[in-house]
Amino acid sequence: MSEITLESKNCQSVSTSVTEKKKYFTNRSKYIHSFVGIAFMFGFPLLNPIEPITEIGMHILAIFIGMVYLWSTVNSIWPSILGLLLMTISGFATMTEVAVGAFGTDIAVLMLLSMVFFGGVEYAGCTQYMARWFVTRKIIDGRPYIFLFIFFLGSYFLSGLTDPIASLFILWPIAVEFLQELGVKKDEKAYAVTIFGIYLAATLGQPMFPFKGAALVCVATFESLSGIQVNYLAYVLVNIILSVIMLAVFMLLVKFIFKPDLRGFQKINVEQFKKNPLPPMNLQQKLFFISIFAYIIFLLAPSILPRTWFITEMLSRMGVLGITFLFVILLMIIHVDGKPVLPFGTVAAKSISWDVYFLVVAALYGANAVSNDITGIKAWLLQVLEPLLGNKPDVIFIALLLFFIATVTNIANNAGMVVILIPIVLAFSEQYPAVEPVTLSMLITFLAFFSILTPAASPYAGMLHARRDLIHVSDILKMGFPFVIIGVVLYTTIGYQLAKLFF
Repeated sequence: MSEITLESKNCQSVSTSVTEKKKYFTNRSKYIHSFVGIAFMFGFPLLNPIEPITEIGMHILAIFIGMVYLWSTVNSIWPSILGLLLMTISGFATMTEVAVGAFGTDIAVLMLLSMVFFGGVEYAGCTQYMARWFVTRKIIDGRPYIFLFIFFLGSYFLSGLTDPIASLFILWPIAVEFLQELGVKKDEKAYAVTIFGIYLAATLGQPMFPFKGAALVCVATFESLSGIQVNYLAYVLVNIILSVIMLAVFMLLVKFIFKPDLRGFQKINVEQFKKNPLPPMNLQQKLFFISIFAYIIFLLAPSILPRTWFITEMLSRMGVLGITFLFVILLMIIHVDGKPVLPFGTVAAKSISWDVYFLVVAALYGANAVSNDITGIKAWLLQVLEPLLGNKPDVIFIALLLFFIATVTNIANNAGMVVILIPIVLAFSEQYPAVEPVTLSMLITFLAFFSILTPAASPYAGMLHARRDLIHVSDILKMGFPFVIIGVVLYTTIGYQLAKLFF
């Protein structure tokens, strides 16, 4: 007995030692990345200006590249604050101008309110009912591939309507439970396909709506730099169609390339998921469901209804921010059991991601600074990229940019890289009149969330790669590489033409 106790203590000691070493190396890595990023921000402007970049432009370019590097390797909060501070030291603007330009915009306010509004959906427990709806469709009975496709669609829409974390936290445990019931072992392909497919669908769902999450900064950057208003209805429809096509492509890869043994899945039926029924939805949950769909309809209505109608004019004047104000106010006014449907403070404390917020405000302000004529960066980009991107067939130009974003998003911050590419698209738009800037920029936004191959691709990719108890890294790479390559080809050909038709 004493020997067992001693062995247990030794195991705990080894485990603690490994954890401490891991923390040590993680902290040391963050210090190294922090030093590199800060050193670049301060050191690069000391070089002689690279024509046609001005002296201020050297500072702005260093600050922006430094922020993107630190966003990708450390976090988003202090690098964003540092970047905004250095904007003033560079002489680009005063501290007041930077603060107002970054934090005083409608996008900054919209980001906070939308995180609370959509966070309320999860807070009220609506996500469980969304997931349950998808897995209780009779069409899944005895149809393994149909079941997986529907299950992955549930992950996609759950992620789009809330966030990927909600999708993964709800659907991974459900998957583990039914895989165990079916007798599927963790070293089988079917297990890896299920776990990976849930993540894949969740990451595709991130940019479903242009008015929430990291997609907001991408769309807002394009609108700010181009002066073109993105058609929200076209954006949502194109995203959903292409995402469903990509999930169908994944299912084809599963059936004909990966070939997992799904014979056990033939026992799947709706009753398995109904054996632990959820209680009837309460009034708060029903009101949130109604409000979330009404909110989306209100935002898309100006793209559908005749412009001369009073309701269209009113919604257009309100814009995304005004409509968000309206729904937040209504949900706070309406009370259920003596409490507001949306308890703003409580939900805000849980749902506001300050990393995303600071990244949005700094990236948007930084993109405007980079594109300002006083910096000369836009002219320099044209000069440098002309040999690579200039005078190419349209399809090659599109393919190069889409391949670049699909590749680099696996090692760098998604939204940050889109913000870098949008000025390039706009700069070359005159040379490629057949290429529509809004269409290509939105496709770049969609592909930026093909974050699969490395833990650095996104916080959610880090979650996937960290779940060694559910899936091996080798399985992620085997399924991820062909998916990304096919995605680039499909978005370059069918995707671009489809988006061009809608936009």
